[in-house]
Amino acid sequence: MSTYYYKDTTPLKFHKVIRFVICPFSIVFSLSMLGLLGWCYWYYIYPVYWLNMFFFFAEFVLFVVTFHGFFHWELYAWYTVLVSFFLAIPYFLILAVLKPIFEINYYKFFFVWCTIWFAIVLFYYIQRKPLFNGRGGLDNVVITEDELMPKDFCIRCGEPLQINVKFCLKCGAVTPI
Repeated sequence: MSTYYYKDTTPLKFHKVIRFVICPFSIVFSLSMLGLLGWCYWYYIYPVYWLNMFFFFAEFVLFVVTFHGFFHWELYAWYTVLVSFFLAIPYFLILAVLKPIFEINYYKFFFVWCTIWFAIVLFYYIQRKPLFNGRGGLDNVVITEDELMPKDFCIRCGEPLQINVKFCLKCGAVTPI
């Protein structure tokens, strides 16, 4: 499993899907569910009502924070995504147990979907964690080349270096000798 250190050399398609599709959709969906639950005054008597209100309010807050964090390349953006999964997985499991028989398959599907999605996001997060330091990578951080990679690779782009070369042939970075 490779780890990415620079925003310029990292594939970010999945990041953009979360940032521009999933976060805005989740914010709007959570708000609409809160509004729908607020208008259903007869629903207050059901114990699941308060669970739904808590879940959708928490999801709304988490995805607003996530959306902001992704634009500033902050590590807390990934933490809020992971916390939202820690809320969603038990939420759908509880609903699968509490709801009537004809709705159980629906909630089981979402439970399995959230669990698989959580594993994918966690894998993606582990690979790209160094990018989220508020600057979008390690470009302006002073660290030694031994901390990043062996000396036979460029410390900027990761390209293998030829022997006794002062500059990387791919990106032009000065190489340590």
